Amino acid sequence: ILGRVLDPQKKPLANAVVSVESTTVGNATYGSPPAGTDPLAVTDEQGEFEIRCPKKFEAMELRVEALRFARRTFPGSRPGPRRQDFVVTPGAALAGRVLLNGRPVKNITIGVASVDRSMGNFTGDFVTGTGEDGRFLFPNLPPDREYAVYGLMDSLKGIGALPAKTLRLKS
Repeated sequence: ILGRVLDPQKKPLANAVVSVESTTVGNATYGSPPAGTDPLAVTDEQGEFEIRCPKKFEAMELRVEALRFARRTFPGSRPGPRRQDFVVTPGAALAGRVLLNGRPVKNITIGVASVDRSMGNFTGDFVTGTGEDGRFLFPNLPPDREYAVYGLMDSLKGIGALPAKTLRLKS
């Protein structure tokens, strides 16, 4: 797959990471690429990248991550001699604070995932921790989506549970 990662103004993004999320071979889709496939590529100064696969395939779902931009997946990326453009958008931030009885809860793990898990919309889980003041921050989430924010149970031992909260992030 030959590609170029661009910002919304069609300017190339250097140092973006492009990784293979799944590969469709025939009628089957696999969560890992065939042996010998480049698992990821980093864009050059012109935003260009190439992912090579020694086996014939129909399509790959690619994930693109770039500094200050929202992570995005691109299903149905097809092989061939023509370069494809992959446009990413600026991310939205989600900040919060965890309190228990009015006091900050430090060093727990908070997760967030998009509620829509359909192909091309689900960007995976994001995980971070709370600081000394109980605050957490998720920078560069894909905007204009509904998210579930939750506490990871292993980090909440001895504290209890943190109910999941659903909210919508705007751009």
